[in-house]
Amino acid sequence: MKLGHPLFEDSQLFDNEQVRTIDKPYRSSSTAFLPYLDPTCQCIGQRALKFLGFVEHNAYERLQLVRYYPGQEYNLHSDWLARPKVSRSSQDKGREYNRLASFFTYLGGNATGGETYFPFVSGANINSDGTKYAIPSNGQRLVVKPVKGNALFWINLHPTNGTGDQRTFHSGLPVLSGVKYGMNVWTKHYKLLPIIGPYKSREDNNNREDDLHENLRKNFITK
Repeated sequence: MKLGHPLFEDSQLFDNEQVRTIDKPYRSSSTAFLPYLDPTCQCIGQRALKFLGFVEHNAYERLQLVRYYPGQEYNLHSDWLARPKVSRSSQDKGREYNRLASFFTYLGGNATGGETYFPFVSGANINSDGTKYAIPSNGQRLVVKPVKGNALFWINLHPTNGTGDQRTFHSGLPVLSGVKYGMNVWTKHYKLLPIIGPYKSREDNNNREDDLHENLRKNFITK
C-alpha cells in the first residue's frame, strides 16, 4: 500500500484496439501500477504463478492497486481482452497475450458496499453466514463482500481454446462508505501456446478442462 499511494491516478479503460480512455461514469476508481522489479511485487507475482501449477504460468502483468471512494464503482466488465494485448515489458516485449487468470485481493479500507458482483455465476447458499458473500435475494447471483485479507481467484479463458469465459464478467459495486482498496494480479497466456499441455482430441481437451477446475477448486482456500 505504501509503495502504491503516490502512484494512484484515474482508472483507465481499453477499447478493442487497446486505446486507453478514461470513462468516469463507467469506471470511477483510481489505479496504481506497482514497479515490476520491486522485491515484494516479485514475491507476490511468483506466488501467483506457482499457484497455477500445471496451467501455463510464464509471466504476469504489473500488479495493480485499485482504490474506490464512496460512490465510485466499476461497471460490468471482463478481465480477459477481446483482442490479445501486445506486451511492452522488457521481459516479453512484443509478444501477444491475454489474461489467463485473475487474483483479486481485498486490502482493507473498512468499506461498506463495494462488493464484487458476478451476474453469471450462482450465488452463495442461502444458509451462508453472510460474512464473505451477500445472501442472494431477488434473483441476485454471486456477490462477494470486500473483507480485508480475503481474495478471489478465477480462470478467465477456456483452457481448451483460449477464448474468454463469459461467466467471468463482473462489476465492482458502488462503495457506500469508507474506502475500498484491492490488488489485481493477472497472469499471461501467450498467443498460440497451449494452456494445458499439447492439444489432443476434443474429448481429451474437455476432460482436461474439467480436471483443471476440479484441481483449482480443491486447492484454493479462502479465509
